[in-house]
Amino acid sequence: MKKVFLFLMVFFCACTPQQNNSGPRGEIATSKSAKNLIKQMKSRVNDNGFLELELTLRSALAKDVFYKVDWLDKDGFVLQNPIKEDYQPLRLPPQQEVILKKLAFDKRAVDFKIDIRMRP
Repeated sequence: MKKVFLFLMVFFCACTPQQNNSGPRGEIATSKSAKNLIKQMKSRVNDNGFLELELTLRSALAKDVFYKVDWLDKDGFVLQNPIKEDYQPLRLPPQQEVILKKLAFDKRAVDFKIDIRMRP
């Protein structure tokens, strides 16, 4: 009886579905000082099937930064966007949070890479 119980227990444990945590990772390619500006990063796929990104930035002093978001397909290749491929300027006021919201332009986007650079 113990062998049958043990077999059933192993069988049912092996058949339980595993959670898949293979959602967007969101790589951040930036300098250490710019990385300190990032307070929170969230992403999700919206009801229309597009990937959304929400980044919360905060600085003690007023700063000018430049950012660029690359949307990646399932194989990790950058999806080309002929309209917005260059860096975008962003002014961070002192002691205030700035929420940056971005929406993928292509449903094939499953991940993203964001590059933030400080003004020289």
